[in-house]
Formats: sequence, structure tokens, C-alpha cells
Amino acid sequence: MRWARALVTAGKASPNEIAISAASPTAWDDAFLVLSREAGLPVHFTHGIPALATREGQACAALADILLRGLSQERVRLLFARLPRNPARESLPGDWAKGLRRSATLASPELWRHALEQARGERADGDLAERALLPILDELACGIAAADAVGRRLLRGPAMALWRDALRMAPPHAIELSLQALRIADGREPGNSIAWGPAGHLAAAPRAHVRLIGLDANAWPRRSSESPLLPQHLLGHLRLPSAEAAQNDQAMHDIIIDQSQSYTLSRAYRSATGSLQAASTLWPKDKERVVGRSAIPAHAFSESDRLYARPADAGKDPQVRASRACWRAWWDSEQHTAHDGRVRPDHPLIVDVLAEVQSTTSLHRLLCDPLGFVWEYALHWREPNLDPQPLALDHRAFGELVHSLIGGVLRDGVPPNSEEIGIALDREAARLADTWPITRAVPPGLLWGHTIAMACERALRGLTEALGEQRGLTWTELSFGEPGETLHPWTTLAPVPIGQTGVSFRGRIDRLDEDSARGAAIITDYKVGAAPERKKPVVFDRGAELQRVFYALAVRSLLPELRSVSSQLTYLKHDPARTLSLTNEELERAIEQAVLFTDAGARLQRSGEIAPGPAPLFFDSLSIALPADLDSYRRVKRRSFAQANGALDKLWSSP
Repeated sequence: MRWARALVTAGKASPNEIAISAASPTAWDDAFLVLSREAGLPVHFTHGIPALATREGQACAALADILLRGLSQERVRLLFARLPRNPARESLPGDWAKGLRRSATLASPELWRHALEQARGERADGDLAERALLPILDELACGIAAADAVGRRLLRGPAMALWRDALRMAPPHAIELSLQALRIADGREPGNSIAWGPAGHLAAAPRAHVRLIGLDANAWPRRSSESPLLPQHLLGHLRLPSAEAAQNDQAMHDIIIDQSQSYTLSRAYRSATGSLQAASTLWPKDKERVVGRSAIPAHAFSESDRLYARPADAGKDPQVRASRACWRAWWDSEQHTAHDGRVRPDHPLIVDVLAEVQSTTSLHRLLCDPLGFVWEYALHWREPNLDPQPLALDHRAFGELVHSLIGGVLRDGVPPNSEEIGIALDREAARLADTWPITRAVPPGLLWGHTIAMACERALRGLTEALGEQRGLTWTELSFGEPGETLHPWTTLAPVPIGQTGVSFRGRIDRLDEDSARGAAIITDYKVGAAPERKKPVVFDRGAELQRVFYALAVRSLLPELRSVSSQLTYLKHDPARTLSLTNEELERAIEQAVLFTDAGARLQRSGEIAPGPAPLFFDSLSIALPADLDSYRRVKRRSFAQANGALDKLWSSP
């Protein structure tokens, strides 16, 4: 592109006298599409542009994706976003997807029907979306066998023409390959454009100034291949077209060179994987000139290329200046800077988010990852859902499933015996097996059934762990600090303040057993994993178990008449379940420490001296915003981060 623009701007040639060619140009088509648009040069694709590079081709690709891989909410949304105007699309109301949870996969028409019924009240047109959408989903669920009928219903104009061409090229099950092979005219006039295409086209319509690219070994001329079904010793004197590819490529090269006024040849020194590449047999080694990858171009083809060629100009760009300043702050300075998370004191965003009612999850971020708290709750960064139908639930989602099973069984009181627990558990499992898939992503059918069975095993251990004990009144999935009409024992539904820190919170307790006669309560936090092998009691566990202490603080605050509160962690992976408890006195000390830690965390945020917290034991999605070489970065900033986070260091090393 630099070469072509240089010829035009220097007045040596007009666009209709310039051509760029390769023996097989498809490997470069995507790059030429992007670069020609960036350069603003008229480039005519003599062999056509890929159909998938057009809106109509993308509509066909979205339809093929559903027919080959099945229904999902993301695929259906993508299809209706790309469909051309047609009666099927226009019959859908604009708010047809309102109320649908984006995390739900919705892999069958039945799930779609249930989800649309549940969200009917949030749509302006009631069941209009259901009447228009469900028949289409029923056809899409038929799979690739219904490709022709579904195409006629959903596609119109050029998109329909592409769909029919793809179905004619190969069987419907190979429609992905057919769509990739389809090409359409780019609509440009060859008489006033730079030509880009295969060598055969250029040889038939020569131009004065040509550039031949890809002159690497086995690329130009291409290697002759023997037919695996009809080898050469069976063919005898017969010649297949593939066997003549090398001769044709050499002939095209010679014709183009002979008929051009000036020509330039180029090849890649290394492959995409970095290995050295041999030159073509047509390559004139005595005239070659090596151009480094970082060489300054003599003639830029676009604004970005110009900035690359002139570092002084690029350095004036605000984005470039900011990125260079960030790099220097990360690696050339041990100081705590704005690029490490530092902000001005009492930043409005931070003051506002601290004034909101916190959850136990946000409190964990506040105390264990100060910078992550800003990113997630002040700036509202969220991890995208990249797996619409996982093969297994992650640890957190599986824990929520187990908690939901336990809460559903205990919703109407504790069953008196193991038989009643089993009956209630089966009933709750059947209900969740139907309702979960319309609110969140779940594994495919067989794996989902296995996941439900595993969750029932863990839930049964938790339900039978305290069977026969007299604990008084039992509450499960008990919310506090937020308005609601469900039964509760609280004196108020107002958020719970954390001492004099100015921070209040809300939450949901897995299980609370209240014995008002003795003035005692037991808080149970169910864990689906294995219990830690340690002799000391688990209190904060370096911040991982902050939740249980805040639950105890909430119970103390909302039920002041209680004389004794104990907390236990019940690990359900063991059979029988294993329990680790904290006594009333241990909880009192832990609550005092939690209040001090919260005060330190809030003051740290308000001061603006915010820095990354300790390295996570497992993957943290927010780490993408930090340098890739995180260990080296933490070593460079060790002293400044330790000084900023000194008030919370005791929590991060607590038992």
C-alpha cells in the first residue's frame, strides 16, 4: 500500500495503471480489505471480496451457526441484529428481549417459551413477542436439515442469494465451508482503481506498474500435489489440473513481468510462526534488498502509518503520551503513581460508592483488593460472559446451586427425619432443574443432570448434619439490610452499620438457628469445598472468610437480645460434613477486628492512596488491567505498595 500510494502521489502512475498480485491471494484478502479502507485508496478485488466480509454474509453466518450448533440466547440475539429487513424481523417488537437474563443459555424452544412467559410483564406488547418469535425458534431448533425452509423465511435479497449459492455448492452440513468460499463483486470500477487479484487475472489484463507478493518457496510457484485417490502411476500420461499449478504459476509470472513497464517483487523473510522461509525459485537473489520489520517507511499509506514513521509526531498524541507515561511509571519508578491506582483524596466516585449500601462481596473487595474495589464498584468494570453453555458450573455457581437446594428444603421448616429430607430435596431439585436454565448458563442436558445430582449429595450432607439437634427456629437464605416482605426475625430492615466507619452493608445468611429461650443463635455458612487441614481455628483466613464475621455482626446488631452467637463453617465435600466453629468470645474479638479493618479500608479509599492488593491465590479476572509480568511489577513496587496497604496487611496474613 505504501508502494502504490507513492506511485500515485509522485505522479508516476494513476490507480488504473497499478496492480498488486499473488499466486493465491485469498490469504491476504482480509488484510487488504482493512488496509485499503484505512489508506482511502480505491482497490478493486478482481476475484471478489469474501462474502463473510459483508453484512449479508454475516447474516448467513449467524443463521448457519444456530442451525449447526443449536439454539442459544447469544446466537439468536446476533441473528436478529444482522438479519435484513423482512416480515419475520419486522413482526418482532423492539423490546422482544426485555426481561431475558443475558446469563441464561436458553438452548431449547421450551426454555425460550418459559423465559418469555416469565418476562411477559416487562414488555409493552405482552405476548406479541412470543407469538412472533416462538415459531421461528421451533424452525431453528430443527437444525441444518431445515436450512432451505428457514432461509426462505428469514432471508431476503442478496442474503438469500448467498444462502442459496452456499446450499448448492455442497451438502447443508458443510455450509460453513461453502460460505467461507463464496465471493461477491466489490462494486468498484476497475478503470479507476488499483487492481488486487490472482496472477492469472493480471496476466490477462496487464498493467504498467505491478507488484508481485508472496514469492516464497512452495507459494509461488505452488507445489504440485498428487491426487490421493488417483496417484500418478495410475494416471499415466494424463495430467490433473493440480499437477499443472507450478507450471501455470511460472508462466503467469513471466507474462506479467514481460508486459509491465516496472515491477517489484516481495516476499516474507519469516513465516507467521517466526521460522525462516526460503525464497521462490523465481526470486532474483542478486537484486534483493532486506527491509526490516521496524524500518521507517519512506512513504506512509495512512495516518497511523505516518505516526509510526514519525515518532516525534506520534509522541504528541494524547494516547501515546499516556501509554508511555504509564510504562515509565510501572517499570522505571518505585514510586506510587496514578498509573498504579492512586487518585486525589475524597474522589467523588469513591465517596459515592462508599456511601452506598455494601454487600459482603463488595466488602471483601474493599478489604482484600482496594484497587479492584475501585474498578468493579466505582468504575463498574465487569467480566464478559464468554461461555454461554459451560461444560461445568464454576465453583461459585455450584455453591449457589447447593445453597438454593438447602434453602428450598428448609423454606417451610426443618424436616423431622432423613426420609422427609430426601423427598423435599428431590422436589426442590426438580424445580431448580427447570428454573435455573432460564436465568443463567448451565451445562448441556446430561451434564446438567449430573451437576444436579452432585449438588443434591452436598445439600443432603448439610441438611442431615444438624438433624436431631434442638436449635430452635431455623431461617434459611435469610436476607438482612434490604426491604422485603418475607418472614424474618429482625428488629429492623435497615442496612447494618459497621461501627463508626460510615459504611453499612446488607447480605444473605445461609442458615440461622435462633433459640430465643436460651438467648443463643448459630450462624451456618455452607462451603461446597473441602475443609482446610489446620489445627488453628479459621477466623478470617487471610480475608477469605470475612463474610461469616460480618454475618455475626449483623445478627448481633439486629437481634440485640441474644446473649450468645456462634458461627460455623460446614464443609459439604466430606461425608459426613465437617464443621469448624467459632465460639461467642472468638466471634466478639473477630467482630472488633473486622470493624477496625473496615475503618482502615474506608480511610484508605478516601485518602486516594489506592494500590493493588496481595496476589490472588487463584485467577482474578481484573488482573487483565495490570501488567502482564505481574510478579516483576510487584517486586518493583513492593515498598510503595506495602506502605499504602500497611493498615490491611494484618488481615491478609490472618489465620
